Amino acid sequence: MPALRKECGECAHYLPSTPSRSEGECRRFPPAVQIVMMPSAVATGRGPALTPQPLSTFPAVTSDLLCGEFNPRVGGSVLKAVA
Repeated sequence: MPALRKECGECAHYLPSTPSRSEGECRRFPPAVQIVMMPSAVATGRGPALTPQPLSTFPAVTSDLLCGEFNPRVGGSVLKAVA
């Protein structure tokens, strides 16, 4: 039996986001919250107003990345299950 590579595509924390399952999100930790400036519905005389808005995202990863937080997927690979 070949050794299991500790790649994101073989990890229980990996959630694919593309039909090919080559790109996805790492769900090991809660999403990171960032503040982004978004255009506001209220216009000012000096141009469009920007207001801070929270945006939460999980880290974007590819299935072939290696990680120290690897946890084998129960029941096998998500990549092999689709093929």
